[in-house]
Amino acid sequence: MDFAAAARRAVDLALSPARTWEKIAQEPGAAAAICVPHLAVMAVFAAAALALFAVLLRLRLGPGMAVVVGPLLGMVPSTLLLLGGGVWVLAQLARWLAPSMGSKADAGAALKLAVFGTTPTFFATVLFALDALFVTAAGHRLAVAAGAAWTFWLLHHGVGVLAATPAAQRTAYAGALAFAWLVLSALAVMGPRFVL
Repeated sequence: MDFAAAARRAVDLALSPARTWEKIAQEPGAAAAICVPHLAVMAVFAAAALALFAVLLRLRLGPGMAVVVGPLLGMVPSTLLLLGGGVWVLAQLARWLAPSMGSKADAGAALKLAVFGTTPTFFATVLFALDALFVTAAGHRLAVAAGAAWTFWLLHHGVGVLAATPAAQRTAYAGALAFAWLVLSALAVMGPRFVL
């Protein structure tokens, strides 16, 4: 597994999504083999962001930081739920919706779409961690809005390339997938609170 290439691809998705989706579509091999390194990079990125902000919180708040660190630690199982189950569910939904959107229902393309299209969620972890550092309600809203808009934007590019979705259907298809991802993310965030 080439983790350096996966990290570069994540950055490329942010800087030039149309060209990066083309490269992803043309990569040979099984979709899972291409997606696993990317998921690993996103997990490491999210964990590093959470660890960095836990250290910053410790420096800022001192010994009484437990009140704020609890929500940060609660993000770990949420991230694992999204990486494990959420991406798989979104891939199944993308494949199921494809025919009604005039798109090809290919399992490999749906998995790539779900994995790479949700990259912003894991980058938005930084905004959630910043929110924990500054303890503002606006931080959560900003992170959710930025992550959702960026996810929609990436999916909008991706459905045209990977699923051959007609231009007239791309907004509806990407919107449905982005909304589903927002719901899955909310369930992942709330789920561990009930379990833990």
